Amino acid sequence: MLVSGLLSIVLSSLADAARQPIGTLFQYSVAENDAGSCKKYGDDRLNRILDDVYTLATQNSQAMVDYGDDDADKQDAAKRLVNVMFQRPSEDERQIVTSMSNRISELVLRCSIELISPSTS
Repeated sequence: MLVSGLLSIVLSSLADAARQPIGTLFQYSVAENDAGSCKKYGDDRLNRILDDVYTLATQNSQAMVDYGDDDADKQDAAKRLVNVMFQRPSEDERQIVTSMSNRISELVLRCSIELISPSTS
């Protein structure tokens, strides 16, 4: 449990250092008097959510890689996780999930609009 907690802290720190600022990705306001303001959440919480999005997308991609890699040390754990979370996805469905996870990671890191197209390839 301690190792996973430390890993989470390290991943969060890496995500925060590497990703685009939230204001680059989204138009939002935390001003008190703005209609539809995110003041209730604040910049810190929104940034933590974005860090979580990046971490989950990255880990999801890795789980899909481990699922299909016969030599992966964690293949059994990856298969259990993927089968539970995605209800025993087919190979095509795993490829779609991997592609979308990679696109999310890239979007958060590089703010590339091209990566949010509806294409799954």
